[in-house]
Amino acid sequence: MGILRQALTGEYQPHGLESDAKVILAFAFGRGDGVPGVVNEAIAEFAVKQAEQRRIGIVAQLAVADAIEQMHVPNLSLVRIDPRDPAEHHYMNSQQILDQATRLIDPETERVLVVAQAFHAPRADRQAQRTGFRTILPSGLPDVWDPDSIRQERHCRSAIAWAKREPFVIAHHLAAGWI
Repeated sequence: MGILRQALTGEYQPHGLESDAKVILAFAFGRGDGVPGVVNEAIAEFAVKQAEQRRIGIVAQLAVADAIEQMHVPNLSLVRIDPRDPAEHHYMNSQQILDQATRLIDPETERVLVVAQAFHAPRADRQAQRTGFRTILPSGLPDVWDPDSIRQERHCRSAIAWAKREPFVIAHHLAAGWI
């Protein structure tokens, strides 16, 4: 199944043995107003469950890290990926996330469990592979939407909004060599 079809249907191809994961890399989805929102809370819950089952740490984008911190999970190793420049207003694209992640995770030696919203996961996974990570994509990723997201593009509010924008994002990422 092609990446565009996966991104438009939320039906993706899990791969790899989840038990081989050494760290979780969690991508945020939507919001942008300092509140994690329902999607990032679902991503956080999924990531924490995986981390606790495997006794591994999580490297998470800002909104997911916020949601994890609000869960008050004892003995959980969490590293936040935050914007370096406050002018970025807490938004980072997937490539910026991965560029920072390569400074925190050794792509050569650590298998990474990619956790993202189900419609976003195929692109996040492919982009992580292109960046040099050996990835594992688990089944059962959250496929919820956030009707209250205030992200500028508002693509995270519904599957329809996502479907209007994501083909252009995929085309851009292909042209940039990111996927």
